[in-house]
Amino acid sequence: MTDSVHLAVAETKSVQASTLDKYAPLTEEQRRRWREDGVFPVERWGAAPGSTPLVCPLPDRALLRNLAESIPAHIQSSGWYATGQRYEARTVHSVYGDNFRGMGRQAIASVISVGSYSGPLADYIAAACPRTMLALLDRISELEAVAGKLLEALTMVRDADEDCIRDHLTRMPPTARAIIDSAIAKALGATS
Repeated sequence: MTDSVHLAVAETKSVQASTLDKYAPLTEEQRRRWREDGVFPVERWGAAPGSTPLVCPLPDRALLRNLAESIPAHIQSSGWYATGQRYEARTVHSVYGDNFRGMGRQAIASVISVGSYSGPLADYIAAACPRTMLALLDRISELEAVAGKLLEALTMVRDADEDCIRDHLTRMPPTARAIIDSAIAKALGATS
């Protein structure tokens, strides 16, 4: 055999081996992680070039915001809705957007399946439109700001109780103090 034939055979065997690895059953360790975390092992995705970064684990909020804001304004402002049409032996559920300003119906996504989940999945995609995502992200930011202010207030109450202890004054009931200490520890644990 020539060198080029040997090289071609070696490349074919390499592709076959990587294909077998890609479709090999999950390892016990991967199954355990999937059960415990509820996250499909990301190394099993085999993400292709140009694929969305929205794979397990959950994307961060900045990425979600950037993706939602990158949708064209006429699609972002539209009311998204799901509808089903019969096509041959199955129902195709599609998600559309329409800004009701003469642009007409804009196709967003299609869910093609013979399974019973395609309708609810299309409804979910319609409900998770960019407007919804941005509103949820804004609400998370608002709640985090409120939580930060509550943490400051609890810290001040705790510090005042410490001052009372040092000055031999009446301190707050131990049960209330334990609740405050626990809340502060939990909040600080979540932010670190």
